[in-house]
Amino acid sequence: MAGPTTTEPLVLKKQAQDLLENWPPELLDIIDSTPDDTIIMNPLMDRWLWPLISPPVSKGRVVLVGDAWHPMTPNIGQGACCALEDAVVLAKKLATTINSDDASIEDAFRSYGNERWLRIFPITILSNLVGSILQWDNPLVCYVRNNIVRDRARKNS
Repeated sequence: MAGPTTTEPLVLKKQAQDLLENWPPELLDIIDSTPDDTIIMNPLMDRWLWPLISPPVSKGRVVLVGDAWHPMTPNIGQGACCALEDAVVLAKKLATTINSDDASIEDAFRSYGNERWLRIFPITILSNLVGSILQWDNPLVCYVRNNIVRDRARKNS
């Protein structure tokens, strides 16, 4: 199913309610109580961190974590987890720097980027790949998506 093509808040609200009609009533209550003028639609995005051509994770004393550095579509449910991992690794790198006379903040940021890239790159590609496969019109893929993956997600929520 293609995403909404309108930006009209009332239409978007109705589409959200229709898509989630079989979900827990508490979720529908949240949609119902959301003021119409605050309903917006933004596309899901991801960005692969290609070696040597991607922007650096840091510049000077500014560093990116989570979606600011590696946005990914929610197809495998790893975005928030990766952001938390980023925070832990960055905190460890900064703690090491604070306790060292030789290292700089910029060195800690570069070290964090190098370490995290090895984990993030394959996850962003996998998320994109899974999302692409789940959008196929193949009857078998649609059956699995609609009757196994979706049902399993509902049971786990």
